[in-house]
Amino acid sequence: MMDRHHDAYTDYLEPGEKRLGLTTRDEQAWCRWYGAEGYTGRGAIVEWGAWLGSLTSSYCDGLRLNARRPDFGTVAYAYDLFRWEPWCEDEVRNTEHAGRLQVGESFAHYFRAMHASYRAFLEVRPADLTREKWNDGPIELIVNDAVKTLAIGKGAYENFLPSLLPQEGLLANQDYLWPTDSFIAVLQYLLRHSFTHEYTVPDSCMVIFKCHKQPDPTALVALPDRLSEIDPALFDEAFAWSRRTVTAVPSEMIDLGKAVTLWQAERHDAAQRVVRDGRLATKRGHPVYDFQLDVLAQWGYGDLLN
Repeated sequence: MMDRHHDAYTDYLEPGEKRLGLTTRDEQAWCRWYGAEGYTGRGAIVEWGAWLGSLTSSYCDGLRLNARRPDFGTVAYAYDLFRWEPWCEDEVRNTEHAGRLQVGESFAHYFRAMHASYRAFLEVRPADLTREKWNDGPIELIVNDAVKTLAIGKGAYENFLPSLLPQEGLLANQDYLWPTDSFIAVLQYLLRHSFTHEYTVPDSCMVIFKCHKQPDPTALVALPDRLSEIDPALFDEAFAWSRRTVTAVPSEMIDLGKAVTLWQAERHDAAQRVVRDGRLATKRGHPVYDFQLDVLAQWGYGDLLN
């Protein structure tokens, strides 16, 4: 069990700029707190989608402070395709990483070198999570920043979630509240009998769920690989459940995620109706929500929001 409440993560906020990556200072601090105070040594920490390791280095720095971490052996596993994409180069422009890697190149070697100081307890695993198997015992924490498609979600959930420790294991969905990844709510809804909401990290899109009994991934078997093939009633049920479950944020954030998911599913009329009925295109003075609206406009969702 946790020694302290999740809100204690604020003790681990670093001054100055956040670490380079598509994660927030609060998410990074929560991972440091978990590594230092939440981790019990009874299972592994598994990360899906490490990219340049802003969360990897955060929970690893925490693990260095944790007396319950075993003295020997791997306890943390960082998974990624580790393939350098055009967006990667865009994100590192004007940093020390710019121009060091070619688009299409594996950067696993680069990531390992960046995190060499943790190699005594961190293993880096290039993998395709649609088919990767987990055979390394119980898991205490999964940090998910890789489920960007239903196919990845179904594969990763099926192969890893059954190893989460009941009554203790956590699934931290870093982009649960990010509109273009909000379809994750459908996966969580289908597994709602195995998970309860644990914590929503402030000033972020990270929502953490606790495993209270071993998940049965067969609940996902009938889920198609394409959003456009999902029964619209399932979207209604999943996002209504999410609204009831994740209550620490404005309900408009859940509704915006539903609208974008419907848009991605090519149900444009339904998506626009959700935006219109909720007046979701209007900024609310909430920094995360307003930022999401700005990014969606830049990413080509203007027709949804207008």
